Amino acid sequence: MMHCVKFKPIDIWFLVNDDIFTFRKLEFGICPRCGKPAATLIQFNSAKNKFEYIRKSGFESQAFVESLKKQKQFAASDVNKQKFRTVTYKWVYGVNKLSGKKNKQYAKDFFGNSVLIKET
Repeated sequence: MMHCVKFKPIDIWFLVNDDIFTFRKLEFGICPRCGKPAATLIQFNSAKNKFEYIRKSGFESQAFVESLKKQKQFAASDVNKQKFRTVTYKWVYGVNKLSGKKNKQYAKDFFGNSVLIKET
C-alpha cells in the first residue's frame, strides 16, 4: 500500500466479482508516517481491459471500507488462521448498547474485536 510511504496493509479483503469488475481486492491499513487510515481497492475492469485503483484516506476511507464489508468473500487474515487478540487496532468505531438501565460503550474494529470502554 502507499500513502505517505509504502507500507504493509493490516488486512486484505477479496471481494465478490460483479458484471464489470473481477479480481477485486481491498487493502486497508494505517499509514506509519501520518497515522491516517488508508484504503485501496484494486479491480480489473473487463470492459476497458485494465486494472483500476481507487484510493481513499482519512474518514473517507473508513466509510469506504464499511460500504464494501457486505461484498467481502474472504480475508487474508481468515486464510492465514491468525487469531487476533481482544485488543482493538487503531482503526475503531464506537458502539453504544443499552441493556435495562445500564449503558455500555464498546470500541470495535473491522476484525470483530471489541473492548468495553465505559459502563454507566
